[in-house]
Amino acid sequence: MSDDEEAVLAKWGSWDALYTYLARLVRELSPVVCGHHTPVPTVEVKPTWLARGLLGGQHSGADYEPAEGQRPAVIGLFPAVLTDEALLRLVVAHELVHHWEHLGAQGADELPSSDAAATIIAARFTNAQRERRWRSGHSSYFIAKASSVAATLGVQLRQLLFS
Repeated sequence: MSDDEEAVLAKWGSWDALYTYLARLVRELSPVVCGHHTPVPTVEVKPTWLARGLLGGQHSGADYEPAEGQRPAVIGLFPAVLTDEALLRLVVAHELVHHWEHLGAQGADELPSSDAAATIIAARFTNAQRERRWRSGHSSYFIAKASSVAATLGVQLRQLLFS
């Protein structure tokens, strides 16, 4: 067991307790982000080594896999974020914005563009290539929805975008 996994067990007491909490958190946030009548993704804890990505990429605290066939959408969480409940809430909300996009981004055309988000993103990346790479996984609809979700949840947009 990795040090991260030991810290997770020390925080939650058991994997069952953690999964119960995660299921409740996703059920709580999903209607806020995606709407009330959308499928709720499942949650999996993934091993730390997968956070490095199979092709050399890097995930921060989680990844999102859209539904495929009979398999539901999955939010995969890495142990590094599982001991901080505030961070975990941000990470799950971020992944749910990806889920909302994959469900068709309902209402996206009604979301205002966010000048604040553009400023935050530009300040975050000093390297244009890294910014392009981040933007390749985060569309203008994602950014606008994240801005709306951050306001609804009362969290900083910067934290939601980059969690």
